[in-house]
Amino acid sequence: KQFDNAVNVMMERSPAFDNDLFLDSIVKVRNAEIMYKAVNFYLTTHPLLFSRLMEVMEEHVDHSRVVSQLSRTGDWALQVGQDYM
Repeated sequence: KQFDNAVNVMMERSPAFDNDLFLDSIVKVRNAEIMYKAVNFYLTTHPLLFSRLMEVMEEHVDHSRVVSQLSRTGDWALQVGQDYM
């Protein structure tokens, strides 16, 4: 639960964001929905770090759901996620 809170705080408050801490914490969250929220967060806020996020979360997410999120977000998101796909 503390990892869920830590990840949510980093997503809600930009000054609290630390990429290394985020990547360490995201795989320890209990609520899987937070991982999918993180996908959108990285796409909109840190697109250059998106591939690294997906490397870390690869074993923990439903890949078809992530690809669906990317396609719903737009062509630019599909381009950002190209390495992941």
